[in-house]
Amino acid sequence: MKITLSLNNELKECQINTTNYYCISQFISPTQNTNAYFIPPAHFTPFVAGSFIGNINLGGACNCENITFNAHGNGTHTECVGHISKEKVSMQNINLPLFIDSQLIKVKPTLKENGDLIIDNESYNWDSLKPSTAIIISTNQPPFVQFSGQNPCYFDPKITHYLANKGFNHLLTDLPSVDREEDSGLLLAHKAFFNYPNQISLDKSITELCFIESGIAESNYVLNIQKAAFDTDAVPSIITIFPYEY
Repeated sequence: MKITLSLNNELKECQINTTNYYCISQFISPTQNTNAYFIPPAHFTPFVAGSFIGNINLGGACNCENITFNAHGNGTHTECVGHISKEKVSMQNINLPLFIDSQLIKVKPTLKENGDLIIDNESYNWDSLKPSTAIIISTNQPPFVQFSGQNPCYFDPKITHYLANKGFNHLLTDLPSVDREEDSGLLLAHKAFFNYPNQISLDKSITELCFIESGIAESNYVLNIQKAAFDTDAVPSIITIFPYEY
């Protein structure tokens, strides 16, 4: 099905085919998962109550699982300012349109003298970005990366500050965090994007641990962020992007 959308960008109107899309999420699974920040893998176990067991293969009448996970390290997740604020802010408080105008770019991280990989002024021609509500930034990470203890690539806070000032409300990346794995709790890139503690933004989000296949082109897309119904600062999310069909 094709639908025509009016979005908050220079194009004014665009058309998408709802059967032509890319999913750029990594799911939380009982088998193969990505990992970050030394967070244990998600744990799936059948619910047991008396003689009932929630697993058909173990003799139960139906499947019913208990799942233990941490959104920040077990898969693609979307977070809000509540991740870094003293104030209680939930993803359910965030203004998240059903369809969001976005652009996907591929950057080349800079290798610093200390061995860190960082997304900085040299990583992309940032001034070439066109206005849109969301930006999806790929560093060409493969799926199921075990990031814990690897000091993965991160963002220079000047870049997240620049993106926020340029009008991007939603930042999506294939990295486990916009900040350095070990940064003494400063979280400067998060704070720069959310403009915290100067404000409590209910219009901004950061999505991390995406998987963006190398064949997906740099272009404009219509973005859909489906957030799980958990009342907390970060939730698992399904990220879908639709190419524009002008």
